[in-house]
Amino acid sequence: MILNVGNAADYIRQQIEKLPHGFSHACLKVLNNKQFRLWPAAVAKHQPYPGGLCLHTAEVLQIALATASASCIKLNETVLITAAIFHDYGKLWDMAVKDKDKYFQIETNWDINRTIMFADAAIVWEKVPHRYLVRHVARSYSEWMIESTAQGIGDPMQLDIAHAIGAHHGKLEWNALAEPQTIEAQILFHSDLISARYPTTAPLGS
Repeated sequence: MILNVGNAADYIRQQIEKLPHGFSHACLKVLNNKQFRLWPAAVAKHQPYPGGLCLHTAEVLQIALATASASCIKLNETVLITAAIFHDYGKLWDMAVKDKDKYFQIETNWDINRTIMFADAAIVWEKVPHRYLVRHVARSYSEWMIESTAQGIGDPMQLDIAHAIGAHHGKLEWNALAEPQTIEAQILFHSDLISARYPTTAPLGS
């Protein structure tokens, strides 16, 4: 599947359907959040447009699962899928709307037509103190711990997913909470890096 903002959420939902009940319910909380569907992945740099966060998440998931399909790799697919879906969820707290009129148009178009209207993220959104004082990696980790506990998900799965989320920036100097220590965390780190550095050039499709 060639991903774009129009089909990214459908792709993520297909992967969620593979998960056991508690994990799928936790991941649906992310996917069904309207802001997750509409937020950019960043104000600048990668996927800086409405729907960019959802598209980036789908790309990371697709790259990760393609890597995991290699016959020489043995891993826990539930850990990989869940961690990929949660890895950038904390970005919802790193940005806020600054152009309310433009965002109203984007949101209204979504509510009525279920389509994403293109816009420059730097015009509509701005970074907020959470971006510098907490950062999305820590917030994504926190949101996973809250939701997984609510779903009755315990160790070792809760911890393995938490580690992959916290380590997805790869290096401590890149604001990772830890460096990757498991195959799932390593794959998530490299998949995130590929999507961020080589994002789709046609976010709305061709």
